[in-house]
Amino acid sequence: MRTSVLLVEDNDDDAALIARVLSRFARIQFDVLRVSSVAAARQELRDRRYDAVLVDLGLPDSDGLASFTEIHSVSNGAAVVVLTGDDSEELGLRAVELGAQEYVVKTEHAYQLLPLTIAYSCERQRHHLEVQELTGALANAVDAIATLDAHGNCVAVNPAFQAVLGYAPPEVDTASLLLDLVHEADRPRVATALASAAGIESLEIRMIRKDGRILPVQLSVVARARGRGHFCFVRDLTRQKLVEGKLASAAAITAVGSLATGLAHEINNPLAVVLANVEEASRVSADLETTAIESATADFADLRAMLDEALSASQRVQFIVRDLRAFACADDRRARVDLNAVIEACCNIAFAEIRHRARLVKDLKAVVPVLGSEAKLAQVFLNLLVNAAHAMPEGDVERNEIFISTAQQGRTAIVVEVSDTGSGIPNANVGQVFDPFFTTKPRRPGMGLAICQATVVAHGGEISIRPRAGGGTVVRLLLPTLEAEASENPIGGQAEGSASQRRVLVVDDDPLVLRSLTRVLARDFEVASARNGREALDLVRAGGTFDAMLCDLMMPELSGIELHELLERDDPELAKRTVFLTGGAFSGRAQTFLEAVGQPHLEKPVDLKTVRELLMELSQTPHKERPSAKWLG
Repeated sequence: MRTSVLLVEDNDDDAALIARVLSRFARIQFDVLRVSSVAAARQELRDRRYDAVLVDLGLPDSDGLASFTEIHSVSNGAAVVVLTGDDSEELGLRAVELGAQEYVVKTEHAYQLLPLTIAYSCERQRHHLEVQELTGALANAVDAIATLDAHGNCVAVNPAFQAVLGYAPPEVDTASLLLDLVHEADRPRVATALASAAGIESLEIRMIRKDGRILPVQLSVVARARGRGHFCFVRDLTRQKLVEGKLASAAAITAVGSLATGLAHEINNPLAVVLANVEEASRVSADLETTAIESATADFADLRAMLDEALSASQRVQFIVRDLRAFACADDRRARVDLNAVIEACCNIAFAEIRHRARLVKDLKAVVPVLGSEAKLAQVFLNLLVNAAHAMPEGDVERNEIFISTAQQGRTAIVVEVSDTGSGIPNANVGQVFDPFFTTKPRRPGMGLAICQATVVAHGGEISIRPRAGGGTVVRLLLPTLEAEASENPIGGQAEGSASQRRVLVVDDDPLVLRSLTRVLARDFEVASARNGREALDLVRAGGTFDAMLCDLMMPELSGIELHELLERDDPELAKRTVFLTGGAFSGRAQTFLEAVGQPHLEKPVDLKTVRELLMELSQTPHKERPSAKWLG
């Protein structure tokens, strides 16, 4: 073991004796360099680091403790040992108070012990430096740290304690109980941890900031030696909880989305049958009414009214299912979004919450689309509408109002405002409403507006909230737009020949959907039907020629995707003239296929007018003008 020593001694005899004593010590090899003045010592310490410095208090350019203090100030972490011929206890104590590791009186006995004195001083100085480093690191730690005595009192805290909990160190260094800063419901668990004499306890608890806010934290309790208390490390979990809340929200939305799309698929098939049959029944009753005897005219009028009401109710179910699925979908892909359409859908969904509390007034004037996630924006507007509804009690619809508007701010931004005449937000809370976990409602997590803000910011927008003149609240959103592309795709002129001369193949595995579509389309086309993709392929391969095809996408045995792939080889013209039907539940492959082929697809229940128009457009070259036309209807 080697130890470097700087000897500051002007007496040659003392210097020679010290060097001889140190050289004879077997356990440690001392590398000694001697200087004889304070100035020389200061220069040497600037150029080189030493483990120990031996300082005589009687030097030519300084005297007494002044020699020590000058050299100690530039010692750079070395252990400084004072050498003196004065055996005054007061002088020795003063030297130690000023930072000397040892005070050695020049005697023969002291010289013999000098190697051990230097070794001990170096070790103690090393520990002193380590404690300083650790203290500095803890003082600059991000986590709040408190030192507790055996009774649980805070006897010291680091500066981060103020940043995390709002208390300045002087406010908690006066024997404050840590338990007083813990939420009442969590105090028993913390008390149990503090009662432990050994080991480490880690708890997720709530603590109370000086401003009264409740803070989620991770509290780590480490027992101090000999039962002297504990060290407590407090980590703010607010950001972590925000992320966890977002993940939980995303997981819930994904689960709801999966459920909604699955239910939509199951609902849409029978709903398609209801819509098709009700519309057809309404048409038939209208035709029969013209030929009915006079006594039955009133009954036919009542029948038509009932069918019209059934059709209207069925269409409302169709819109609700469509809007719910669009909202619940967790698709984050960005696309052109018509904010007015999104808001209309959200109003439909939230109307059950609004209808018994307030009138809903809309003024939707935005015309330029935005680039964003329709599902995420729908979550924002739905959240704001529900919040507005909950700000007003039930039963006073005429007095209360929710007003939602969209307006252009030039062509680069859209302003959306949601205002209500509810209870409003106290001025003291306006600055906190977007903070995670802030809520004035019992049993609510306080994450809704925080997620709204994160979503709007992610779309490059801004969101703010202010009191409404006369009472209530106004939430204002500013979203950047995507310049409208004035590209119109007019439908081409219809081909010659009446619709009834055009042949259409309808393919669906649901017999009720197949039957109703076949019946309705038969008024305008010659219709053939197939119960699955295999039957449709057999009809084509048997020589059947069709002007267009209406085909379900998801079918057993041979799906619409597989049928299309085979028709691209067997009848590429019919493959191009296909309209696909979906029940709303898309697989990844189906979504990719529809995007790739670029052909029209409709969601069940379909709008029959749209179906007719699409089939008319696709069948521009009737079968009679195509060679080898064969009808297999």
